[in-house]
Amino acid sequence: MPANRFYFIYGNDDYLVSEKVKSILKECIKNPTDADIQLERIDGAVDKVEAAQTAIRKCLSAMNALGLFCEEKTILLENATFFGDNRTGQSTTVQDEVARLTEKIKAGMPPGVTLIITATEIDKRRAFFKACGKAGEVHEFKIPEDKYASDHTAVMQRLDHLLGEKQLKMSTVVKEAFQQKVGLETRLILNELEKLAVAIGPRTTVAMDDIAMFVSASREAEFFDLADAFADRDLPKTLRILRQLIFQRQNLMGLVINLERRIRDLIIYREAIDRRWITRKSAGSRDAYTWATLTPEVEQAFSQEMDNDPRRMHPVRISILAGQAAGFSRKRLDYCQRQITQAHEQMVSSRVPPELIMEIVLVRMLSAAKRPAASAARTAPATSGR
Repeated sequence: MPANRFYFIYGNDDYLVSEKVKSILKECIKNPTDADIQLERIDGAVDKVEAAQTAIRKCLSAMNALGLFCEEKTILLENATFFGDNRTGQSTTVQDEVARLTEKIKAGMPPGVTLIITATEIDKRRAFFKACGKAGEVHEFKIPEDKYASDHTAVMQRLDHLLGEKQLKMSTVVKEAFQQKVGLETRLILNELEKLAVAIGPRTTVAMDDIAMFVSASREAEFFDLADAFADRDLPKTLRILRQLIFQRQNLMGLVINLERRIRDLIIYREAIDRRWITRKSAGSRDAYTWATLTPEVEQAFSQEMDNDPRRMHPVRISILAGQAAGFSRKRLDYCQRQITQAHEQMVSSRVPPELIMEIVLVRMLSAAKRPAASAARTAPATSGR
């Protein structure tokens, strides 16, 4: 048996969560034939208060009693949904039950009992999370929200590890193209790597053409492609991607929300350019932008008052967003923000087909924002734009 008796594993990367659970179970249950006797699974994926209450009580009951035929017991409360900041987790009844579980965890595991809890999300402000950290091991496996993740090195290291498992090789450029197309969810990455291994075998080195031919883009990547085409002011490309997403029956409300976020980011970067909080230098075909030293007041606003500090993005992403923002005036971005907000409201309240609303708003936002020639874009001052 492992020395530790309590594990809390959480995050939305379900593949890495499940792999971690498997490795712990292998340590806890040496003989797979004993699993039926030694392992007790409790389903925590519930959306009702009564079901959450029942799941926690089952867990508490299991901790208090060993089986008749074994001296060791492993309890797995999996996919718990009531530790997050949601309606079920906010219920007073559920919080009372979680408080009982918290006290039990603080007291330590009973002799012979190992408890493993997995959850998709956790409210880190609550006593339960703090108790987990003191009682045993806590592991987080979270999919980064941005395909240009701030911890880009860690993303590439994970991809290198998965490539090694599949006995595949990629150059740095090919890895970047693969990651941007597939996204950051481990299970999707593995699926696409397995597809590549079969498609190019017996060859083991993946080429850029293989990415284009055999790798499918994730929904998140396609959403980013739409937002990037919009931010590059390329109306024909934007409409072409939109129609492809409509054909694939993607959630159009999700597209609107994603565009709202992009316009918000562009406004932040446009403001940074205008106030000289960000500086530009020429770097080949694309300008590179870096954040300057800010005044204490601005530093506090960025680090403490914003949910996501834009300076913590990957340098490549910073340069892309700043370059896109440089192509718009603040007045134009404010207009786009009003238009996309109205489109969001229309999709909720009107009977106009949502795909028509999307096309109209994109034409309105981009019809007067003509895309400059590539050479002009590289030489234009950072404060230019319509």
